[in-house]
Amino acid sequence: AQQELGVIGDEVQLAGAQELATYLSKRQSLEQLIPVINDMLAQQYGLNASQENALQIATMYQDVSSNNATTPRSQCRSTGRFVYE
Repeated sequence: AQQELGVIGDEVQLAGAQELATYLSKRQSLEQLIPVINDMLAQQYGLNASQENALQIATMYQDVSSNNATTPRSQCRSTGRFVYE
């Protein structure tokens, strides 16, 4: 359903959703986060978003939300990608 709303293909979305599902226990949380991941993919990679990109963003979200990694403190202005400090 999300594919019809944007530029992210269903295979790419599925890769991100599967990664999110490994640490989310509620379906409602997953349903709320899929559009967020899609927006991030579209913003950072556009039509070139890949399954690997979806995995990276979902993993980053997991790390940041569980405080397992350094949080993104700034964004690189030239690429729009997160920079970790």
